[in-house]
Amino acid sequence: MLEILIAFLLGLTFIYFFYKNLWCYAKIKGRELKITAKYGKDSNQLQRFKSKFSTFKCSKIVRLSLLLLFIIPTILIGGKKGLGAFIIAVILGNLTLFWLGIKKSYNRK
Repeated sequence: MLEILIAFLLGLTFIYFFYKNLWCYAKIKGRELKITAKYGKDSNQLQRFKSKFSTFKCSKIVRLSLLLLFIIPTILIGGKKGLGAFIIAVILGNLTLFWLGIKKSYNRK
């Protein structure tokens, strides 16, 4: 039972770090697009921004590594039941974030 609880908590923690990383990527890319629209693709401002803020820490490779970092201990600790609890936690975490997003958008109106 403790293994399943640990796997569930690892799944929720994975969702937190995954979306934190995704938010970082979106923030950097959005700012990069704004600079590109304002100054152009070959501007000095864009080159300085790209050198200052790298998207490597927020890339798909890092998110995949994050998944492996959380799923391997889950499998080692809980086996198939732990993997099931991990997947359920990921699904519930996503549904919770989806519900909170809808609730927030309806409250703005």
